[in-house]
Amino acid sequence: MLPVGEALRLHQAGLLPEARAQYERVLAQQPAHFDALHLLGLLLNQQGLAMQALPLIVRAISLRPNTASFHNSLGLVQQAAGQIEAAAISYRQAISLDLRYAEPHLNLGNVLVAQDFIEPALQCYQRALQLQPTSQQARYNSATLLLQLRRHDEAIAAFSQVLLEDPSCVDAWYNRGLARGAVRELPAALADFEQTLALAPDHLDALNNRGLVLMEFGLQEEAITCFEKVIAACADHFEAHNNLGDVLLGQCNFDRALLSYSVALHLRPEHPLLAGATLHTQTRLCNWQAFDERLDVIRHKLLLGHASSQPFCLLSMLDAPAEHRLGAESFVRTKVLDHKDRNGLTQSKSASRVRLGYYSSDYCDHVMAQQMAQLYELHDRERFEIYAFSLGPNVRDKTRTRLLAAFEHFIDASALSDRDVAALSRDLGIDIAVDLNGYTSKARPAVFAQGCAPVQVAYLGYPGTTGASYIDYLIADRVVIPEHIRQHYSEQIVYLPNSFMVNDSTRLRSDRQFTREELGLPAQGFVFRCYNNSYKILPDVFDCWMRLLHHVPGSVLWLLNDNPIATANLQREAQLRGVDPARLIFSDRIEMSEHFARNQVADLFLDTFPYTAHSTACDALWSGLPVLTRMGESFASRVAGSLLTAMDLPELITHSLAEYEARALQLAQHPEELRALRARLLHNRDTGPLFNTHSFARHIEAAYTLMHQRRVRGLPPAHIDVLMALQGTDT
Repeated sequence: MLPVGEALRLHQAGLLPEARAQYERVLAQQPAHFDALHLLGLLLNQQGLAMQALPLIVRAISLRPNTASFHNSLGLVQQAAGQIEAAAISYRQAISLDLRYAEPHLNLGNVLVAQDFIEPALQCYQRALQLQPTSQQARYNSATLLLQLRRHDEAIAAFSQVLLEDPSCVDAWYNRGLARGAVRELPAALADFEQTLALAPDHLDALNNRGLVLMEFGLQEEAITCFEKVIAACADHFEAHNNLGDVLLGQCNFDRALLSYSVALHLRPEHPLLAGATLHTQTRLCNWQAFDERLDVIRHKLLLGHASSQPFCLLSMLDAPAEHRLGAESFVRTKVLDHKDRNGLTQSKSASRVRLGYYSSDYCDHVMAQQMAQLYELHDRERFEIYAFSLGPNVRDKTRTRLLAAFEHFIDASALSDRDVAALSRDLGIDIAVDLNGYTSKARPAVFAQGCAPVQVAYLGYPGTTGASYIDYLIADRVVIPEHIRQHYSEQIVYLPNSFMVNDSTRLRSDRQFTREELGLPAQGFVFRCYNNSYKILPDVFDCWMRLLHHVPGSVLWLLNDNPIATANLQREAQLRGVDPARLIFSDRIEMSEHFARNQVADLFLDTFPYTAHSTACDALWSGLPVLTRMGESFASRVAGSLLTAMDLPELITHSLAEYEARALQLAQHPEELRALRARLLHNRDTGPLFNTHSFARHIEAAYTLMHQRRVRGLPPAHIDVLMALQGTDT
């Protein structure tokens, strides 16, 4: 009788045809030779002949039914034949026959991954690793699933162990970079991607992700180079086109960004958030091609529960608080990865002062920082200990210098991961963490998802709901969020008296007297003014403005020169509506005190809709320029209405496009009425609450105190009306 050993030797040497012939000779003489049946079945499976291998393995099992390795091999052959469920049964049978047998655990994990049962698959890999600690495959597979499950710290540790054993494992370097990038360990992630490229120079995904990290570092041109190299090597690389769009958008290179987004959208039309980014970039250019149709697609996806747009983009396109909440919630599900339970967090041990942390990526010459600066300076230091957590670039400018002096503690957290910012906040005993970014540019919502403080609050930077369970309160007022809209906000609402909007009453107004001529305006005629960003100008509002120019002879519309393409498109749109483009006057941004002075030359500020003027409305009112607004249902559409209510100028608030247009025409045609409104504005500006920052500071501090007291008493967050609380009325 022929021995099977010679066949096995040939098999192990990779001489498969010779080994097969030898196995077949053994079986010709000994048809019931279970080892030959088993080994020949494995060999045929190696040759891609799974269906021929199956009966051989089954025959071997019939001869030795309690041999675990035979059932494991049957699972391999069934898996190769596409019989996934049968393979899982075979692996489980092998495990039941030998609980210490590592390989079927590994193989069962592979089958479960194919069935998208990720958690059970991870358990299989980890059990295989317990049984065979040297199994690199089990360790690597486990690490990839930890990454998929967003358990990034565990994934980093697992990939690091893989690399200790095998420093040449390209995929481990790359995937560890992904995990590190997800928790914003950016220098380490960059090093991993660069090591991936050192081992595999053609690894396009590593090059793409290197570009992402460089973009986070503010190295935009280097990031662009990475994305363009990827696209040159693979024109259909979706992520590179999408990321190139992001970096170009950050550079305000809107036309190129739109091109990149459009290519990406063509490649992957169902990708989350991309439809919204593309349409928002169009509006940056005042390009309204197919606007309604594309907006309908975004809304349809939202209603189905899909993330179709970044939340911020929705604010300027929809007056729909319910859909804004859907968009925010879908964004959190898609992009904000890890949530930390805050139940264990307690208030600080400080008996005398509440530790109040403000978190922002815009502690620089940015409108948010400029509006908040005086508030920081006026905070009561006997009751509050004030911390700044700077999440953005470490710049040195006039506003930053002022803020460094305003805060007791200014922490540059730009280089810290989201997890480490939250951990530092907890270590410092922050009682109340205030998110000033929301979903604006450079926002880092995952910092708050990780849990910075027992009380977490959204304020000012983002005019809408965060849709996030980890944000307890949203600071507002009764104009921007009336009670009948409150169900569309995930947070508990804190109602400040007057307006929620803080202002800096120390801002200087230049004494300069501009002439119309030096501003490029006609010597005579009514001047309609709008200084809002171009993306806020939508077709129906522009239609109304052009009708006003038709009805008011000699009038002009004075706009921000936001970008050259938007300017050209608005001129073209005016021409299409029968208005001489020369009646649209565009001016650049200038130093703020000079801006206040030139505003006084205008007659009436025309607001946009649904994203109304916010800081620009404050600027206009501070300049003495009346603002006409249309108020809708969404927070963003009601901010100018809040400001005008605080200024006691309800005559300048309208509630429909027709009313808005009629009121603008009335004021343009009745200069005496407009003069009276301007006189009231100037009086109320200096005597009313909107620009009384001292009073505002006391009100927002009362709000913080009420939030903190609820937490100390063990009460859950609840709606708070600050004025009612100060008056001793139940909230």
